[in-house]
Amino acid sequence: MIINGAGGCYENRYYELDVNSAWNMVLQTLNDMGVQVDEWSQEEHLVKFHNVKKIMQVLVRDMGNETVEIAMDSRGKHLLAYCWHKENKEVEMFFDFFEEHLHAFSAYVICPTCGRKISSFASQCPDCGQKILQRR
Repeated sequence: MIINGAGGCYENRYYELDVNSAWNMVLQTLNDMGVQVDEWSQEEHLVKFHNVKKIMQVLVRDMGNETVEIAMDSRGKHLLAYCWHKENKEVEMFFDFFEEHLHAFSAYVICPTCGRKISSFASQCPDCGQKILQRR
């Protein structure tokens, strides 16, 4: 769901991912965006941050069964009455960066025996021969 208007934008998306991996990708995404983090809570999986024009926050919520909801809210410093044009630049940027991290995350797995990064399509580790469970 995406809601635009009054100088801001809200969007939430769902991903098949564990909450800790999602939280780490959110923090990497904020680094990519070059924003200033104002406050964050590891326990609540909530970060409040800003750039020159917008005040933003993102929440990672565990939905169970290795599914998370990621909600991103962006607004100007002042609400704009009667303004319903798109204000989703920062929200789109956030989800674009996040989904790049998600793609990179799913492109490889770590061998549980030797720790080597290997293709997520491999059936066994080329170094130690450990069978790899597929995440599909």
